[in-house]
Amino acid sequence: MLLKNTMLMKSELKNNSLILTSPEWKKITAFAFVKAETEKGNMLSILGKDYHAWDYDVYIYDAIDLAGKWLPHQITFGRIIHLRNWLRENVQHGHDRCFKHLSSMRSVKLWLVELIEAEYGYDEYWTEQNNLY
Repeated sequence: MLLKNTMLMKSELKNNSLILTSPEWKKITAFAFVKAETEKGNMLSILGKDYHAWDYDVYIYDAIDLAGKWLPHQITFGRIIHLRNWLRENVQHGHDRCFKHLSSMRSVKLWLVELIEAEYGYDEYWTEQNNLY
């Protein structure tokens, strides 16, 4: 019985991590899937880790989309969640900087630097960062 259930799961090797997927899951990208739809959002599997995307959380899908343009070794769960948080800050704090055109991790990094400068001010933020090290 265990062998039969294991055969239903498909495994993929991404970033030296084994990602198990199921035929019932809806594919978003090669590394992200919708495992289940709930009345308050979707249960996602991102690089094999569960993430509950609430119905108002559109930022996670944008972060997954942007990460899909990166090189495979650059894609991590932590980076996707971190990017999601900055995408939310961009919209909710009224900066509304365009990000859909970003095509690499480098372009996302430069976009983030601009967003941080808009959020905190150039001098204040970078002076604080320099004082930390």
